[in-house]
Amino acid sequence: MKLRVKLLWVGLVVVSLCVFGVSGLGLAQEKAGDSAVGADTKASTNAPKGQYKIGIVDVQAVMDGYTKREEEVGKLENEVKELQEQIDALDQEFQDKKQKYDETKESLTEEERIEWQEQLETAWFNLKSEYTRISDQIKAKEQRLRSRLLADIMKCIEEIGVKENFHLILEAEKTSRTGVLFYSATMDITDKVIVRLNGSES
Repeated sequence: MKLRVKLLWVGLVVVSLCVFGVSGLGLAQEKAGDSAVGADTKASTNAPKGQYKIGIVDVQAVMDGYTKREEEVGKLENEVKELQEQIDALDQEFQDKKQKYDETKESLTEEERIEWQEQLETAWFNLKSEYTRISDQIKAKEQRLRSRLLADIMKCIEEIGVKENFHLILEAEKTSRTGVLFYSATMDITDKVIVRLNGSES
């Protein structure tokens, strides 16, 4: 049986963040007499007095469009390839030992067979243990990478929120339920986030 080391989510799937308030400007902080903006409110630079400026971001789309993600995942894939070579070497060593046993077991004494079987069991246990260790190592690296990339994205969203005076920025991913059932395309700032994140905007 060939043991393979895998990246669990090369695409770096984002766990739903649901709601992301920017700069502490929550709706509850506005005066009770102010009227909330409807779904068709435009994300202009300055919302009219008495209205809230709300933006929508598809965080998974931002992750997919983040050029740094491709670079970092590529590096991680190279690490996985090197670690897989280590596992393959151990696996081949075990297979060679097992084949030698199968070829000679008929001529072995009962005591020698037992000794061989114990050696094979130990070798197999060591192989599985190393596979588990390496798999856990890769999983930890993936989690750290995802956390770093998400931190970059959240920082970028917050910077846009502060710079452009948003009261609230929500997450709305098209392929999963995030709590936002409908929004006007004029509120979608996903592309703006991607552009800024990739350094195309100061």
